[in-house]
Order: sequence, then C-alpha cells, then structure tokens
Amino acid sequence: MICRCLLTTILLVLHGCTSIVSIPVSNPAPLGKHVNIKVDTSTRDSVINLIGQPHLKLQNDQLWIYGQSRITWERVPPPHQHEFFALLIKFTNETVSHYEFINNRYPGFLCWSNDMCLESHWEPIDSEHGPKKLNRKFSAVVSRGSDDKEAKLFRPDHVNCSIYIYKEFDFFQLPYPPTVTVGALNDEPVSGDGYLYVAVVPGGHVLQAAVESVEFSCNPGDLIFYAVSNRGFVTEPETEIKRISAKQGKKAVLNKRRLVTW
Repeated sequence: MICRCLLTTILLVLHGCTSIVSIPVSNPAPLGKHVNIKVDTSTRDSVINLIGQPHLKLQNDQLWIYGQSRITWERVPPPHQHEFFALLIKFTNETVSHYEFINNRYPGFLCWSNDMCLESHWEPIDSEHGPKKLNRKFSAVVSRGSDDKEAKLFRPDHVNCSIYIYKEFDFFQLPYPPTVTVGALNDEPVSGDGYLYVAVVPGGHVLQAAVESVEFSCNPGDLIFYAVSNRGFVTEPETEIKRISAKQGKKAVLNKRRLVTW
C-alpha cells in the first residue's frame, strides 16, 4: 500500500497533477465462493451461507441473481475502472439446477447463455468510489426466450386484458428507471431495453408509476399499451404515463425484450 501511494505521488508529479493517472490493481473476483455451488445438491440455504442473500429474486423464487464489481484500475482522481460480475442461479424445486457466472468491463453487456441479460443499476457497497453491487429496486433482467416470443405475437386473450408497458426515452431522463405497479406487477422497474407484460381481469384498474397514476378499464381480448418515462433531477423527479396506440405500441415492443418479473 505504501509503495502504491509513493508510485501515485511520483506519477502525479511527473504529470504535473493535471491529467488522470491510472494504476493497475489486482483484486480477487467477487462472489468467488460460487464455485462451491453443486447442481442437484445445493439448496437456497446453502447458497446463502456461501455468498449471502441474492440481489434479485425472480420467477416465483426460482431464479436468483447476484451482481458485484471489482476495481481493476485505480485512477487519480477517481472514478476508478471496474469489472462487473453477474451470477445467475436457477432452482428446480428445492435445489440448484443450473448456474452461470459471467463478467464484462461494461455493465451493459452482461448476458447469460439462456438468452437472459442483466439490466443493471449499480450502487456503492461501502464508499463512493469502491466496489459496487446491484441495486435491488432498479435492476432487472430481460429475456428473448419463449415468454418474450409469445407476448410479441400480440394474440388477444379471450378471458383477460393484455397490458404492455415500456420505457419511453427522454433526453433529460433520470439515471434510474421508473417503477410500475398494476395487476400482479408490484413496483417493477421498466428499463430502457425492456417491456413489461401482464394479464389483468376485465374491469377497472389503476396503473401507478412512482407517484403518478392513471385509471383505465378494459374488456376481454383488449391489447393496451402504455409508455412511462422519468425525467428531471434526482431531488425533483417527474414521471409521465401515456396511453399509446396499438400500432405504435407494437412497434416499440418488438424492438425490446420482455422483463422477467417475480
């Protein structure tokens, strides 16, 4: 540590203290104990004992997601350069049936082999410029799997109403996505690359995004599209909910991936 501080001081002097100095560091990969997870043997309790509580729980507790970073280059002044890691664990009944550990320098390129990708929002673990972990509230997972393909057929449900919700881009958007509550969806984040799909019973409903809400009613077979956006400042956020035509909504949804929910 003393040598690193001395090297930093020398480099700052040589650079006239005006440019960014980067120093490579060797930190262990986070979540390293995941290698002790055993397919068909490890339970939820044993996974928690190894690596702690999951950052995201999805698909009725059958899918667990962990995300954490490590610093690979220390910069003077910060921010430092990170490498991002994501662990997906799938449970069948009570034991692990599959897990996959991935990493990338860029947090927007974390995809597993099952066509699922992480839509991440990171927060510091201990200090502002230290390692980061997934934020539980605003992080999400999107999929191009069978559920996504089925929803994009836009087939009317003759019993229920089909609701599609996606995030509309805004130049002054906030650094975190809006969250939505309607039907079985409870405070679900709507990331820019994803869309939410939910079937609701016919009748009156309320769609809520942050502090804004809209009332709507629907009939069996209806396809209803909403775009949500958030803008402004973190201290003064604004949220907007807009009903979208079916033609415009389908076009937007086809360019996104379905968000995996609880």
